[in-house]
Amino acid sequence: MLNEMKNLIEVFAAGVSDRSTLDELHAMIGDRKTWPNAHALLQRIRQKTLAAEKRGDGLADCQYLFEEVCAKTLYNLSGEDAPFDADSPYWIIPNALSLARRMNIHESEITRIVAGQPIVGADVSTKLLGQTPTRCSARLHLALCVRDQTGMPGFLIPLLITGVILVPLGVLLWSVSANAVRSQLCTTENLAN
Repeated sequence: MLNEMKNLIEVFAAGVSDRSTLDELHAMIGDRKTWPNAHALLQRIRQKTLAAEKRGDGLADCQYLFEEVCAKTLYNLSGEDAPFDADSPYWIIPNALSLARRMNIHESEITRIVAGQPIVGADVSTKLLGQTPTRCSARLHLALCVRDQTGMPGFLIPLLITGVILVPLGVLLWSVSANAVRSQLCTTENLAN
């Protein structure tokens, strides 16, 4: 996951005007001792996010929301007290896809990186979608940039993630409950004998 996050940062850093906190995240990924500092970095990124929202800068907003979840993930991996939400890493991909759309980077480049495939060539960030995103909603610190109906797959990713997490969790809880009932029945039967 860390290599993929680092590769995503490299692709995005090549095409944004403010890469200072992206560069800090990139350096931080390679140095485990600095991960606790991701909390302070997040606070600086959050100020940038709020400023971007206020001025209506959709590209910067998507960039900083991506940076926020990366910083939260690094801080959580540090093992320090008071971690951020445990689902922070699950928002990296949806936010990366939203930022890619804003930067006109084809979604296939992001999925290739996330799948662990190597980045081919230095011009990855110049592969264009051919359409310009028109709206970016940053509510709940999730960037969902929507071009038109063809942009829906990116929108559905959080639902897919939820399904992938909640279904196994439900099966696990059901299994634990069933085992507890079985265990209780076995104890009751042993007492009766």
